[in-house]
Amino acid sequence: MTLDKRNEPKRDKTLRKGLKIIELLTKNGNQNLRNIAEDASLTRGNAHQLLQTLIEEGFVCQDEETSRYGVTLKIWEFGQSQIDNTGLLKPLMPLMKALRDDVHETVNLAILDNTEVLYLHKEDSNQGIGSFTRIGARAPAHCVATGKAMIAFDARGETLWRALPLAQFGVNTITDTDAFVQEMKLTCARGYATTSNEWRGEVRACAAPITGLNGNVRAAIGISGPYNRMPAKRMNDLGERLCKCTKSISGQLYGRP
Repeated sequence: MTLDKRNEPKRDKTLRKGLKIIELLTKNGNQNLRNIAEDASLTRGNAHQLLQTLIEEGFVCQDEETSRYGVTLKIWEFGQSQIDNTGLLKPLMPLMKALRDDVHETVNLAILDNTEVLYLHKEDSNQGIGSFTRIGARAPAHCVATGKAMIAFDARGETLWRALPLAQFGVNTITDTDAFVQEMKLTCARGYATTSNEWRGEVRACAAPITGLNGNVRAAIGISGPYNRMPAKRMNDLGERLCKCTKSISGQLYGRP
């Protein structure tokens, strides 16, 4: 059977190109025209035309001294509005601060976006040295604790676990599918995920999921810190504390028992 392409909805190629430029500038920071054109697979003339339109609409700005292009705070405003609309951030901020003050390590809130985690909020460690996470940053889900916690409790289960690309990032990143499946089963059994030098070096973390009324994973809260402050026994204690915390949060936000 052949598909009748006349019935397919039309796509706007120009819009797609403009969105690609915004995505590149958001991920890579300020760029010159040549790099933007190359990364977006555009001619310089086409890239320049799209950039001027984005400038006029307030999404992009150009530095007068360097001539480099970058996104404006309008992008941040849209993203912040979307985060606020999830209903997650406002009620969780005092709870995350209290958790940070209790454990003295960095506390992160993240959601799952395809194969990556997106960090929505953090409370930095009140100690001199801590782990670094930038709000709005992304990380490969399979090698950070928040990502592993959300993947493990995803309703798709092993179907999802075996479909994930397991690229190497840290010295201990799990890249074997069978080993990753076993890691997910262990995470489900104990209720929380752990990582040790799997994303960035000398960092250990643990995380537990926040679930909605139907049991679907909505987000995850993680605790991370330098390797020397996070021995195995402390990781277990923090993981169990996180499980109690996220279960309580799930109950408050979504009526989960």
